[in-house]
Amino acid sequence: MSAKKRVSLWRLIPVSAIVLVALALSACGAPAPTPAPTPTVVPEVLASKAEDIIGALTITVPGEPELQLEFTKEGTYSIGGGSGSYQGATFDAGKFWFEGTELATYHFDL
Repeated sequence: MSAKKRVSLWRLIPVSAIVLVALALSACGAPAPTPAPTPTVVPEVLASKAEDIIGALTITVPGEPELQLEFTKEGTYSIGGGSGSYQGATFDAGKFWFEGTELATYHFDL
């Protein structure tokens, strides 16, 4: 004959409480982790040929007139006034090319 064991009700209460607390905590859950930002990879050399820099750039300094820097596909550059009393004035102009990764320029006499 097998002997039956009786489980005391007092022993079930602490076990039930632990299980209920564990379930409640798992239901709350921790906030989702914030994904780490993806680093921006900046190449060591930003430009190495004329096609990399062709276009116009406006430089603005608070309280000063705008300057415009322009590189053309023909290999020329110019720096001129973009606003105020300098608008339309050319301060510097010439030819540009690359020697390896270095930008080289030849200044025109204005």
